[in-house]
Amino acid sequence: ADRSQLESALLNLSINARDAMSGEGELSFRARNEVVSSEEDKPGLAPGEYVAISVADTGSGIEPRLLERIVEPFFTTKPLGKGTGLGLSMVFGFATQSGGTLTIESQVGTGSTFTLFLPRALEADVADETDEVDSGLAQGLKVLVVEDDREYQTVLEKTLSLTGYRVVVKDDAESALEALPAIEPDIVITDVMLGNGMNGVACAKELFLHRPTLPVVFISGFPELVQNESISSPHAMLRKPFSTKELNAAIGRLVH
Repeated sequence: ADRSQLESALLNLSINARDAMSGEGELSFRARNEVVSSEEDKPGLAPGEYVAISVADTGSGIEPRLLERIVEPFFTTKPLGKGTGLGLSMVFGFATQSGGTLTIESQVGTGSTFTLFLPRALEADVADETDEVDSGLAQGLKVLVVEDDREYQTVLEKTLSLTGYRVVVKDDAESALEALPAIEPDIVITDVMLGNGMNGVACAKELFLHRPTLPVVFISGFPELVQNESISSPHAMLRKPFSTKELNAAIGRLVH
């Protein structure tokens, strides 16, 4: 599995656990080998050997009626403005794209356990060409991230930093524009929907006035919002949720 994506997945699950415990409780991690002999053993998993990584909390738990919907994109149990509903969707997408799955066990008032099942690497040493390429690409590149959702901010900053990029994060378009001369980024990653104030597309157009060749990666659950815009400067569009590999590929296309 992709190391950066795994790190982001565990970070996402940890953030959710923290919020579910409201500042008091126990967060635990467990890893074990597991053999699936048939599809009946674990629905969604082909027979084979897996590593099961569990993240458990002693928080508020999830109501049974919500368990089937919890990994749907944009579905969230958090209060308005506190979550995007994309964190678990990204974790589930990462697990399935890696040939595994995500299972959820929860009891209201007791806590929840999220378990990532990932195919077990049986070789003693597995070369990770993706990480090597990403690290080479990242050398010396400064990335400006414009994102108003704190959860997504944390995931993007951690993922990009682990890859090797130098990362600066801003909450809104206005602060990003003010900081542009001092930051001098090589590339900008901006959400399209930025809450109140200027949106990501308007922000990019302002950035282009100062730096006409500055590459921009737009991220959104609604890519058509960018597709309908006339943008002549170098840019790419990623639909949320996206993988670390897709993000690095988009950056690579724009900076080379």
